[in-house]
Amino acid sequence: MKRKSSPESGVFNPRVFAAFLLCSGGVLLGVFSIGAPTGPNAPAKRMTSQFKPVTISARAHGVSPKVRDLPVRRGSRQGPFYEAEPVRPIHAPHKPPQLPVYDPVQQTVARNAAVVVTAAPSLLQTFEGMNQADGCGGCIPPDPNGAVGPNHYVEMVNSSYAVYDKTGTKLAGPIHINDLFAPLTGSRCAADNDGDPIVVYDHLADRWVLTEFAVNAGNGPYAQCIAVSTTSDPTGSFYVYDFDQPAFNDYPKFGVWPDAYYMTSNEFGGTGGTFSGAGVFAFERDQMLVGQMARMVFFDEGLVNSSFGGMLPSYLDGPPPPAGSPNYFAEVDSQINTPSLGGDAMRIWKFHVDWTNTANSTFGMAGQPDFTLPVAMWTPAQCVESQGTCVQQLGSPYQLDVIGDRLMFRLVYRNFGDHESLLVNHSVVADARIGVRWYEVRSPGSSPMIYQQSTFAPVDSLSRWMGSAAMDRAGNIVVGYSTSSAASFPSIAYAGRLATDPLNDLTQGEAQMFAGLGSENVAFYLPPVGRWGDYTALTLDPSDGCTFWYVNEYFGSMAETDPGAPWQTRIGSFKFPSCTASAPTPLSVVSRKVHGNGASTHTADLDLLPPSSNIEMRRNTAFAVVPSPNAGKDHEIVITFPGAVRVGNVTVTSNNAADTPAPSATFDVNGAVVTIDLHNIKNSRRLTIHLGSVSDFNSAADIDIPMGVLLGDTNRDGNVDGTDVSQTKSQSGNSAANGSAFQEDVNLDGFVDGTDVSLVKNQSGGHLP
Repeated sequence: MKRKSSPESGVFNPRVFAAFLLCSGGVLLGVFSIGAPTGPNAPAKRMTSQFKPVTISARAHGVSPKVRDLPVRRGSRQGPFYEAEPVRPIHAPHKPPQLPVYDPVQQTVARNAAVVVTAAPSLLQTFEGMNQADGCGGCIPPDPNGAVGPNHYVEMVNSSYAVYDKTGTKLAGPIHINDLFAPLTGSRCAADNDGDPIVVYDHLADRWVLTEFAVNAGNGPYAQCIAVSTTSDPTGSFYVYDFDQPAFNDYPKFGVWPDAYYMTSNEFGGTGGTFSGAGVFAFERDQMLVGQMARMVFFDEGLVNSSFGGMLPSYLDGPPPPAGSPNYFAEVDSQINTPSLGGDAMRIWKFHVDWTNTANSTFGMAGQPDFTLPVAMWTPAQCVESQGTCVQQLGSPYQLDVIGDRLMFRLVYRNFGDHESLLVNHSVVADARIGVRWYEVRSPGSSPMIYQQSTFAPVDSLSRWMGSAAMDRAGNIVVGYSTSSAASFPSIAYAGRLATDPLNDLTQGEAQMFAGLGSENVAFYLPPVGRWGDYTALTLDPSDGCTFWYVNEYFGSMAETDPGAPWQTRIGSFKFPSCTASAPTPLSVVSRKVHGNGASTHTADLDLLPPSSNIEMRRNTAFAVVPSPNAGKDHEIVITFPGAVRVGNVTVTSNNAADTPAPSATFDVNGAVVTIDLHNIKNSRRLTIHLGSVSDFNSAADIDIPMGVLLGDTNRDGNVDGTDVSQTKSQSGNSAANGSAFQEDVNLDGFVDGTDVSLVKNQSGGHLP
């Protein structure tokens, strides 16, 4: 959020007016003067004359105070409204289209009549998010976005942060975003609160990532400010980082990936601060998750082609991608805006980052896209630049802007196992109104194809724009967006489709999440245009992989004393009833023991079977005759899943509640393998090992594993008797190394001998309760 000086605030902007007087042909060329100005401290755009990775370490890093301990801070309105973030066009303005416009993939009806209708996802709830007083006070627009985690919803606007539980109760905030960076003394991130905020939930690590830029009122130097939560609690403390930026880093957008946090920005620099190309970035995720000094790797796409811009990095939802997969960057270009690039197409780049040797990192094919996929013709909906494709609203002389020269947040990636998908949307002109164009791309890493595409613009009075798309664990798609018309206030709606529906339509129809209560009667530019957006966020609940959470803006009642403001935000959740969560199912569960004398490791099955067969018959490792790597652990349980998982917690309970000290567990997760060490376990006990919130990154559930502990029960029938003594005697003289006698090696020394026979005899009469 770049705050303007007083003469440039409010409805009348003399700089834009002056630029307007210089326009010709009705095209508002003056909007280019709003780009980031160069200043005495602004770094040069070109950090190198060659296209190659540039590695930059964070200028500063530290740990923030706990968010819940920071004072609530709200914006203050002083003077007229000001524009939070000027529209910085990334392509040359074009002439207004001759309406109506033909869109070859326009969906003209809200619901496909051939589909057995289950209707749009069921609205579960909505609640109020932050409003203008909570945020910047006098700025427009709010740039609303948010993310959902297992227990929280986190929202950011220009330029504040707040945390809610899933019922809408505010748990922390609003705080000013830059308050998190206060420990970075002298940092631009501590001094500036400039906005363009993004919040993401890293479900692989159960952490939260917040970011905004710091640009010194557009004069530079420039920074990207990134905060990563120290725990899963977004009301707690954050590891905070200040990263230098090579140019004015406008419109930064983030994506979560296993090997890095990825970012795109539209770079402005040079004379007059004009657009000079896309910047693409990878931030060192592993280091940032533990608060260590971190690096970023940057590529300057302007050195390759300054027409590239408005791209997004992919953002992981659900299970991880195949090991070693690059992050995918995409943009969609129109020959109207970028004739030098050819026909209408989606371009996809692969970003490989190498943290061992960052010089080996690559972006695309020497900066050129790895793939260029033709898409259906589309007409950019660029209100401010073209003055003709704006959105009408009830009761206002002003129309609303549409940022139609770029993709809308997010570029969603999902790995379904048998295929990979990317999902994204942007705003286009459809007939005489604005519609939401969306695409699903499959096989992005090998032979990508546009699997389906469509423009949602049913024939009615509404324009639909400022969309955000997501896909649930079943492959169902939803797009959330703003709606408005000359007969209606700006409102919030969404539409969706089931994975089994015919392709290329949001077949399940449209639902309204929240009806706006007024219009935005504050305008900038000439002719006056109201600012809206610049983006929204639709995210998936990691607890079930089914519930969509959406945040967007609306305006209050026209009856308010100040009819132009304040803006407000609304958060809502909804899901398709047919989408259901399921717990990951283990492939195997075993009790693992290391036997002495080179006999190696042997496991006893503890699969989810009746408890009587889930028995560990060998001695507690803590008391093993021969020291082993497991010394100090009573029992080591190893659970293997089909794919990578995350575990929230592990507890163990005994059938004897009087056990002192109480049984306990520690655990480690390594991809698909969960290792649990049990402590303070006594003999002749039935145990329940409880794994809480086991997630395969599609959904989460609890898993209970029954286990019996009965030393000497070599036949695992729940009793120690003559049968076990005879069985042990029959193996006497054998080594446990061959795996056939490991259960009779009850003392773990690697051999079955008289010592084991005596131990079993001594335990005779023992049984599981």
